Amino acid sequence: AVRDESGNLWLALNAGGVRTLAAESYELAVNSALSATVLSMVLGGQDDLWIGTDEGLRHVRRGSALPYGEPEGISNGTFVVAAGDDNSVWIGAESDGLFRVASDGEIDRWTTDEGLPASSVSALRHAADGTLWVGTFGGGLAHLSQTGDVLDVFDTESGLGSNQVISLYESDAGELWVGTAGGVNRIVDGRVIQSVTSDDGLPVNVVRHIHA
Repeated sequence: AVRDESGNLWLALNAGGVRTLAAESYELAVNSALSATVLSMVLGGQDDLWIGTDEGLRHVRRGSALPYGEPEGISNGTFVVAAGDDNSVWIGAESDGLFRVASDGEIDRWTTDEGLPASSVSALRHAADGTLWVGTFGGGLAHLSQTGDVLDVFDTESGLGSNQVISLYESDAGELWVGTAGGVNRIVDGRVIQSVTSDDGLPVNVVRHIHA
């Protein structure tokens, strides 16, 4: 669920698209193109809504839903999305790497050839300094510069509980919390300084969401 600047609450449904609880907002028909399984949502500029689905990316603006998929140069399996401060949007694909749609519509792509530790992107988080954290399923966590250069990679050898990164959260103090299939880790100043697992009181080690 996400809330836009107008206060409307948007709900992603497993097999029914996206719905809002507000009476006056985007009108999305039940049998519209947004009936695909929604995997992630993020707000862009001007209350735009970017929606990652198992049938590609959707860009919702003022009642219209523009598709982005293989014909436009993006994988249909858009697992996670994150909005940039420059009105760009980053898309993590299930098996095809990382994509960026710039504000002018230009599309760039990152895979293991560009330094990602794995091509299955499972989590994204924009840091306050404009850099991007990219969690992968099987390769750990990558830290990208504002221009897309891979600055660092964290994996089990670096202290992560698992190389399957599922969720990311940055605190107001700039600390990065990483939810994995092996518990939660905290990264400060480029080092993993804390790990929390079921041995420390977590009910399970698979951490799907982190929020404060």
